[in-house]
Amino acid sequence: MKLLFLGDFFYRQEKRIKSNFSHRFNQECIIVANFEGCITQKCVFKSEKVLLGQSTESAIAANELSIRYVSLANNHLHDHDNSTIALTQNLLRKSGITPFGLTKINNDEDISINLTINKIEIEIFGVTHKMTGAIVGATNDWEFFCEDIESTKFLSALEESKRKGKFVIVYVHWGETNYRFPSLDIRQLARKLVNLGANLIVGHHPHVIQGMELINGSKVYYSVGNLVFDEYEGRKGLLKLSQINRKSIGILLELERNDTSILGFLYDPHNPKLDLVNAPHFELFFLSIPFKLPDSLYHFFLKIYFLYRLISRLIFWLAPSRLKQIGPRQMQALKLLIKKIFA
Repeated sequence: MKLLFLGDFFYRQEKRIKSNFSHRFNQECIIVANFEGCITQKCVFKSEKVLLGQSTESAIAANELSIRYVSLANNHLHDHDNSTIALTQNLLRKSGITPFGLTKINNDEDISINLTINKIEIEIFGVTHKMTGAIVGATNDWEFFCEDIESTKFLSALEESKRKGKFVIVYVHWGETNYRFPSLDIRQLARKLVNLGANLIVGHHPHVIQGMELINGSKVYYSVGNLVFDEYEGRKGLLKLSQINRKSIGILLELERNDTSILGFLYDPHNPKLDLVNAPHFELFFLSIPFKLPDSLYHFFLKIYFLYRLISRLIFWLAPSRLKQIGPRQMQALKLLIKKIFA
């Protein structure tokens, strides 16, 4: 038996997803994904923020892809209300999918799942990072909440799991959207998690594939990209996904050998269809090269990368056909890039 970790799952349609891969893994794999947002027909653009809502078919669609566990620890969990979160959990369970990554006030629900495969005890933590905008920790307004990856509760649980001799996996919602390289802060946090006992770290949230870093024998996949992510209405019409946002990788873990391999996926939201494709080994290798740099040079490399992003964005948005489409969100993104360059 193997474990397969996939990326972000956000499905808006009522049709079933065509796929050429699920039947290959449903008997030999336990599949884990990130369920982005709750099940509700609402999907609106409010105050420059997208409030995501998945269709009522999303849980069934995930089940038909042989997904058995989903983390709900992400920045779109609290886009609506408490009843929507509870409904999402119930519909997932009715579809044969176990949600994790949530804590309920005055309840024993936990942020992790425990499995035993071939006599190997495994604990998979579903956590998020507060920098994504996720609501973490108990509040008066919310019955359910996520655990921050830097919280004392999570870090203590990770250490305790390692002390018990478990194989520890951190499945984490972190990073910044659409950037191909993680920040130095995220990389330093990954080192801390490995030192505390993480055997494998799989990240999601950036919506693009990022590189892999080997830290003291533990692999860190900073972002596996979008597994299934539908287009939705934004402030000025349909927000279309580029090819880069339709690609993802899957991390296939063989526990007996403590080794991982890479699968490639490509999603077409217009059919809809999810294809198993050639794994992007060269792309992953290229994205991982900067991790060989010392931290000071990596920091400088990121500034060059942000400058490239700024120039390419300006060229794109200053085209006459797109000038009228520039709004507060685009201006905010450009200002953020400028801030990162001069930070």
